[in-house]
Amino acid sequence: MPKMNYTVARVQTRTRDSIGKYERHNERKNEYYQNTNVDLSQTHNNVHFKSCGDMTYNEYLDKLVAEGKVSLRGLKKDAKVFDEMILDVNTDYFEEHGGYEFAKEFYAEAYRFAQKVYGEENIISAVMHADELNLVMSDAFYRPIYHYHLHIVALIWFKKNMYLKPLNFIKEIDNTTYAVRTYFNSNTNENITEKVERIILKR
Repeated sequence: MPKMNYTVARVQTRTRDSIGKYERHNERKNEYYQNTNVDLSQTHNNVHFKSCGDMTYNEYLDKLVAEGKVSLRGLKKDAKVFDEMILDVNTDYFEEHGGYEFAKEFYAEAYRFAQKVYGEENIISAVMHADELNLVMSDAFYRPIYHYHLHIVALIWFKKNMYLKPLNFIKEIDNTTYAVRTYFNSNTNENITEKVERIILKR
């Protein structure tokens, strides 16, 4: 039986107070990481599909509020205003199909998918991490092998305080290189902060 590849899509909501820790991880603003898999010598290989530049996520949100593009009127101080979507694929899938260059193509397509979910204007950061070692595979193959994954941060509160909920979202990404069926299920309960789906990848 051929090996089945998979991806996991995780979506977690963040408040303005809690987002900072995740921003420092996503944007590699820490000087030290407890996660020993992070190889800062390879951080230059991380790929930003969307960035808020020198601003923090909260500063970028404040800029959008000042420009009248986002309204936070009526929200509680601890309201969840950010979604973080993490797309994760088993490492050997990329190793079998071209490694780093293939991962960049794959996640560029995934980012285009995310634009349809959130709207490009609501995404403030999208970065592919290419600097985290897969220690098990590195040990097995006697060379550094990196685990590629994508972090996308988007606003889920915007003009007129409408909550963005992609309900039972199903989309297909197709091109000549790979076909991915992505299932994105959201719960109508606003208290749900994480949704996980396993998706089969096929070449």
